[in-house]
Amino acid sequence: MIYLVYVRAIILFHTIFYYIVFAIVFYCFPDPIFVGHGLTRVLYTTTTKMAIQQGLLLFVSVIVHCVFSFEATGATIEEALTALSSGEVSCVQMIQMHLDRIAAYDQAGPVLNAMVSLADTSDIMAVAASYDEHLADTGSLVGSMHCIPMVAKDCYDHPRFATTVASVVLQDCRPLYKSPVIFQLEAAGALLLGKTNLPDFTVGNS
Repeated sequence: MIYLVYVRAIILFHTIFYYIVFAIVFYCFPDPIFVGHGLTRVLYTTTTKMAIQQGLLLFVSVIVHCVFSFEATGATIEEALTALSSGEVSCVQMIQMHLDRIAAYDQAGPVLNAMVSLADTSDIMAVAASYDEHLADTGSLVGSMHCIPMVAKDCYDHPRFATTVASVVLQDCRPLYKSPVIFQLEAAGALLLGKTNLPDFTVGNS
């Protein structure tokens, strides 16, 4: 959550401040035992406790942030919408995270070859940026699926993609209209990142 970033920043500022105070006290009064009024000893004790306390709070905040920070590729739709609404993550960042994961696993690493086609990066990012602008200007999401990334099997039509049904025979078949389910999801704000593999002409049990 975004508020954790602010908490960490405040704690860090306080920690630095108290360490500076401690350093000044240590420099001015290197041995509080010889100070008769005991003020320095109190400052030593108080400053040390505060510095340790703030340091521990900073450490805990970092741990909390690591545990509870938003991870787009493992989030539910509800969690993603909450993160987008709160500003913890932008639509552009959300889409980039998923594109990076596709590149890391489908096109590199294990090379899953699950994606038949991918959306043009500049086009999809332009839409994502427009969603961010809409949220900033109005304070509301564009719909119930605001910036939720999705992929579709290559048997669903979309004018931006060829519908090949995994067959080379139809590699140039580009539909004029969207499948109803794709149309409804995009109307609600979802973003289609690409189309995925399937058996030829959807014949098979995979």
